[in-house]
Amino acid sequence: MKLKALSFAIAAATVLPQTTFAALPNGGVDPTTVASQYILRYAGSSATDNLTFDAMLKDICASNITVLNKPTNTTVTKSDGTTGILPKLGNYFGVACVAKTTAQNSKIDSTISGQTIMLLKRSEGGSAYGVQTLISNNPVAQIDPASCTTDGTYVSPIVGTVDAVKCNNSGTATTAVNVVPDAGVSDVDPAMFRGVNVPLGFTGVTSASASATFGTVKSVVGQVFGVVVNTNLRNALQVAQGLKSGGASCKGLDTEVCMPSMSKQLLASLFTGKVTQWNQIQVNGKPFTDTTNVIPGITLPTPTVSAGSSFYPVKICRRTPGSGTQAAINNVIMDTPCNGGGLAPLAGNTSNVTQGSGSGDAINCLKAWNTGTQQVISTDKSPGSVTVPSKAGDTGWAIGLMGLEKADANFKFIKVDGVAPTLKNAHDGKYPLWAEATVQWRKDLAPASKVGFAQTFKNLVGSASTLANLNSLMPAPTYMALSTVTGQVPDAVLKLTNPVIAYTRTTTNTDNCRVPSMNAAYNSKTPSF
Repeated sequence: MKLKALSFAIAAATVLPQTTFAALPNGGVDPTTVASQYILRYAGSSATDNLTFDAMLKDICASNITVLNKPTNTTVTKSDGTTGILPKLGNYFGVACVAKTTAQNSKIDSTISGQTIMLLKRSEGGSAYGVQTLISNNPVAQIDPASCTTDGTYVSPIVGTVDAVKCNNSGTATTAVNVVPDAGVSDVDPAMFRGVNVPLGFTGVTSASASATFGTVKSVVGQVFGVVVNTNLRNALQVAQGLKSGGASCKGLDTEVCMPSMSKQLLASLFTGKVTQWNQIQVNGKPFTDTTNVIPGITLPTPTVSAGSSFYPVKICRRTPGSGTQAAINNVIMDTPCNGGGLAPLAGNTSNVTQGSGSGDAINCLKAWNTGTQQVISTDKSPGSVTVPSKAGDTGWAIGLMGLEKADANFKFIKVDGVAPTLKNAHDGKYPLWAEATVQWRKDLAPASKVGFAQTFKNLVGSASTLANLNSLMPAPTYMALSTVTGQVPDAVLKLTNPVIAYTRTTTNTDNCRVPSMNAAYNSKTPSF
């Protein structure tokens, strides 16, 4: 994720030859031919990547679709026990197509109606790159369309087979292109990126700098986050907490009743290093890791041996500062940066803490400690990546954070204070770990077609119908439409066909430091307690 010197990047970009495309198999758009005024460079939140990708494919594109850096489709088990297909997107991806017309979708801005358009997404570094790069007018590494080459086709679970191309990005110095993003998305409002949430190379955002750059900042979508543990730890917690289903042990089962829980206080202690070893957690007055006297039958990870004793360090798979997911956890669990006396999470890359650039890096960290298979994790620290674990075959009990839209065999979500991370619990005001994501762009963004593209995207990513469709494809429903968006009316009892939440952090501007309260316009829709 290291930022290259701008002068070097510009010089490198100028010598790149344009790739000459043969006709793509399905008539997709050649990304090298899209006019610059119809390209929206979009940076920020990785938690909204599936929402971004699906909104383009389903709601904005009419035909001639090409995906840049095609994803890998993964089969996921949904919360109802059925399976679905979820695209696994990398830190850099894009979609080019012919846009729908305003007549086909009234939320398509007239400036891009029926035009050949392209959205290029940078997720590396997280949400702050959709905020601070715009405030500072700071160029960052992004996809270079001039480097794209044909890559066959991609089968989308939404629209079927489309064309695919492979493009270079920041991974190769000679083909990097550094550009200021046109627009950004963040899991939390821009003013949250201060204190512990400031990424390497940036300064903290103030309310003044945010309002001067963006003007009014309002949310477009609510999204639910959760605390995750790797699967081996989940299984051990199920046994330690005596969880049963139908009278039988819950060990290895994925139902909500079998989901173990940790208190907010314990989570704060783990994430801030007040508790550094699993040995320190007590079950009936004895260490959690005492498999002889406390919880026989669990499988311990690789120990750290010192002075003849075995210790089991807490492994943390967190995100880099600047991640909106990390900022949401920091806010709700550690009360920072909203409270001047909030707790500071452990940071940096150490033998026990790994700071991943994207959500995929956090997933790979959890996988590494679950299986002992080494994974290379992109990070913001020199030399730009770390290998976890440092010794092949070592395992560990790891904890991290993730958006509910993520799923993998190597991690599982846990309850917080006995409340499961579900859309229903967030909708009902019972689950605290959710945030209001914002889309923003600079006041001086030009030409009008770029503004229209950004406005179109803002109008469509948070619509209740779009979110309902997307939630049906997710491992678990994740996204909530906001009642502060005109025309979106909540129900007292959650309907997945109308996933609108009446609680809000928005008054004039969104502020995720606010405790969510009922939108007064819908106080008759208050869910039952």
